[in-house]
Amino acid sequence: MKRFLPSFETLLPVFAKIQPGDDYCAAELARAQHALVVRHISTIACISIILATSFLIAQMQFQNPAHLMIWYVISLPIPLGQLIIARRYRKRSKNGHSSQNKVSGRLLAAAERNALFYGLIWACVHVLVGGPIQESLLFTTIIQVSMCTGLAMLLSQTPRIVIPFTTVSLLPLMVNLLINGTAISVTLGLLTPVLIGAISIGCIASYEQLKRIVGSEAKTRQAESILRTTLEAMPDAFAVYSPDGDRILNNAIHDDWAIAQPQSPEGEHTFKTEHGRWLRHSWLDIPNVGTLSLHSDITTQKEREDALIEAKGAAEVANGARARFLSRMSHELRTPLNSILGFSSILSETPPNSPQDVKEYADFIQSSGQQLLGMIEDVIDYSKIGEEEDGKSYDPVDVRTAVYKAIELAKKKPGCQESKSFKIRVQEGAETVVTDGTVIERILTCIISNAIKFSPSAPDIAITSRLLRDNQLTIIIRDFGKGMTQHQIDEASSVFYQVDDSRRRAHDGAGLGLALAQKLAASIDANVKIMSEPGRGTAVLITFEDPWRSSLDQTGRLKA
Repeated sequence: MKRFLPSFETLLPVFAKIQPGDDYCAAELARAQHALVVRHISTIACISIILATSFLIAQMQFQNPAHLMIWYVISLPIPLGQLIIARRYRKRSKNGHSSQNKVSGRLLAAAERNALFYGLIWACVHVLVGGPIQESLLFTTIIQVSMCTGLAMLLSQTPRIVIPFTTVSLLPLMVNLLINGTAISVTLGLLTPVLIGAISIGCIASYEQLKRIVGSEAKTRQAESILRTTLEAMPDAFAVYSPDGDRILNNAIHDDWAIAQPQSPEGEHTFKTEHGRWLRHSWLDIPNVGTLSLHSDITTQKEREDALIEAKGAAEVANGARARFLSRMSHELRTPLNSILGFSSILSETPPNSPQDVKEYADFIQSSGQQLLGMIEDVIDYSKIGEEEDGKSYDPVDVRTAVYKAIELAKKKPGCQESKSFKIRVQEGAETVVTDGTVIERILTCIISNAIKFSPSAPDIAITSRLLRDNQLTIIIRDFGKGMTQHQIDEASSVFYQVDDSRRRAHDGAGLGLALAQKLAASIDANVKIMSEPGRGTAVLITFEDPWRSSLDQTGRLKA
């Protein structure tokens, strides 16, 4: 029958005026109506049974009992069915299922059909129960009006249930009252349309009010959803605290970071977490609300700042190295070149020099040329480190042999012709190291030549190879010269640095010895460390992290 009856949203356009967010509003309207029906369905069923039974008992003395019983039996199934439905929803609610929040479209549709059908049953009263008896008609009027007003009071926000029942049940009553012809009946009959209109208007007003409430809630929830989505999309930890310290609002990041409420009312500070993350915490006191707390992750910014500081430091070091290079090399290059040019000029003069003078001048030229060549080779070697990485060959190297070769090479360097005695001691188990033989000889040569040059007053240099407690092989070159301060040790690793930076220093050189040794050591996974005290000499330690490389093949070569 429902398909032949248009919905009230079609008949009354006011029902179709839903606020923005139609889908949500329609769902919430249906939810509210569903909850209303579930809440009052048992009450409506009991009222229907009580009124139908009262009508049956009161009309027995006026009407045909058989007709009354037929009507009564026909009217009972609907309220009894409502009681069964109410019991089922109460049982589901006790089992933990919310009957009011879960919208059932079938329940609302069934309630509309039952209201229309039950209104027709009450309309049939005037067909099955006839007669001109005034008392019977008045009692019937009271019962039906009570039924309609009671239903309107309980379900005023569901006009599709109340209005069909009221209209269908009261219109036949109005006709019967007008036909009765008495003054009271005619008056009641004329007032019946007024009652139907009042109930309909009241239901429409209640429905409109419900619609406004739902629309307002929809806007509130939409705004709350936008706010929540915005807060969750924030990369910062956001929280609002009440004046009592209770957290009112926050996003998920705030929970993940487990950040406490700020202690002071306003301010900002930066700190580092235990996980290495840098955070900037700012908070603001909001009148009548509480405290707004905001934590921003500035780890990337901090890393950039650190990188800039590091780059600035590297640039300053490079700039210092450039300045030292220009200052040092301008002197170191001029000295041997002046000797070469000066003695060459003397040799070219006439009359010719004696053979003894020629030999002496040639020795000066050769010495200056070797000095110049040595400085140029050091600069080239330092600049080329890293380009030879792919050409390294790791083989077992005899430490004693490498030390002797380095001593011979060091003695040939300018300024290293002093008479020295070398005390070489190789501990058992520290005779061999797996490394690049050429590189280790270059490292030893640089360090031994420095030891010879900067310990002129000490005749001995001690060279020891031994194993540390963690099986790291260490070669120690110890001289007994004047030593260095801690500041000089820190600066000794810089390129173009010399302890004696004066023009009258005793030893020439580009200041690349230790820097070159450390850079070469890093290329073969070794470490060069300087230990020194003023007046007690200097010890340079060359430590190999993996002295045996742990994986030589049967031929003694390192496995690929």
